[in-house]
Amino acid sequence: MFEELIELYKTKRRTNLQQMHPEFYEYLVRSTPFLSDTVTTTQRLWHFWDNSFVVPKCQVCGNHVSWDIVNQQYRKFCSKTCTSQRKDIPVMVGSPCTWCQTNITRKRTDGKYRAYCSHKCRNEHTAYCKANPLHRDEVIKQIDLHNLNTMSPVAITSFLTNNVHLGTSIAHHTSHMHPATHIDKRIKELLGNINPSKRAVLADLVEHTYPTLPKSEGLFRIKHNITEAPICGRCNTNPRPWGVRRYQRYCDQCVLDIDTRKVAKQKRKELGTRCEPPNKNTDERLNSVDWLIDMHINKQHTKSYIARLLGVDKETVTNRFNKFGIQSVKYKNIPSEQNEVVAMLMSAGVANIIENSTLLTYPKQIDILLPDYKIAIEYCGLYWHSTSQERITPTYHKKKMEQCSKAGYRLITLYADEWLNHTHLVTNKLLNILGINDLGQNP
Repeated sequence: MFEELIELYKTKRRTNLQQMHPEFYEYLVRSTPFLSDTVTTTQRLWHFWDNSFVVPKCQVCGNHVSWDIVNQQYRKFCSKTCTSQRKDIPVMVGSPCTWCQTNITRKRTDGKYRAYCSHKCRNEHTAYCKANPLHRDEVIKQIDLHNLNTMSPVAITSFLTNNVHLGTSIAHHTSHMHPATHIDKRIKELLGNINPSKRAVLADLVEHTYPTLPKSEGLFRIKHNITEAPICGRCNTNPRPWGVRRYQRYCDQCVLDIDTRKVAKQKRKELGTRCEPPNKNTDERLNSVDWLIDMHINKQHTKSYIARLLGVDKETVTNRFNKFGIQSVKYKNIPSEQNEVVAMLMSAGVANIIENSTLLTYPKQIDILLPDYKIAIEYCGLYWHSTSQERITPTYHKKKMEQCSKAGYRLITLYADEWLNHTHLVTNKLLNILGINDLGQNP
């Protein structure tokens, strides 16, 4: 009935089959009742293509196998245990293990024989080779014997797969190089990029000319035609010490000074981007009450800023504030609309205006305080004074109003949308409360 669609969807995408052919999809579901409702459409179609209306079973244990989403077909085995016991691998007898010399009874599916009978033998052999590396001269001799310096990196890797002891010895004698360095570069490092015929002569020359120096340092001096260690480029007095393959850039004393400077710079960076290193004026400023009051109260700088300016932590500044009895003020960014309200009051003739005061509601602030009129104005932005903020509780504004009432002040709460949308009405209302009929005229 639906043979054409079954053949069509062998090579066509099946993502929208249920929407395009609902009758065909219902037919697939009815024909595969042994499958759950969560299986894919491809899995249902597979039973039609293979003409098999049962879930396949494992070739080893006979249990049902699962569906392979990547290859879009059923797996042949139900677990890794059954996969390791598969019977289609040809048996090979007589190939000795590299480590224990026992006969290996299996080989790979690609036809290549295994070098070890188990992972245990591989790990034990590798550990032994790493613990007992060949001598450097013996390694160079083996490299020359097998002409490894003329092979490609792929050929060298293939050769060292069956010669683990030589490979681990090469890695041991070139351990100063980066772990990801290719094997051909390690071999060149061992040989020194020197022609093998000249290597023996050069080794004798190094031993005769610089008998007390390491061979690598003596070879470096001969290659670069120098007789003494270079002078430090920073102090121009001390010689530069020998490193792994070349002389270091600075002497030991200069390296110590540079490291000390780096540590101090990192500490200053952790304190803040605008911090300065502590100097002789730090203690004088920390012990000056007038300077701290001027920075915090008059110039309205936060304690964090003062700490960064002095090169100390915030806790030190807080301790000095407590010691001298300086009241700490929490400054915040003033909205531009609040500045407009202040400008309107100043133009109306209100002279004594205090912003962000904590005199009435400490530690909370009042945005605008008018002591001459006993009026407090709280400007509420729609975002920072919404119920989504944790600090804004249902009784937040009520408590502020009660605190102001106890101090003899009237609290006026002004919301941002009222000021932005009805500026003229809000202005007249505030001036009437202050007893100012027109701008700048008292009754």
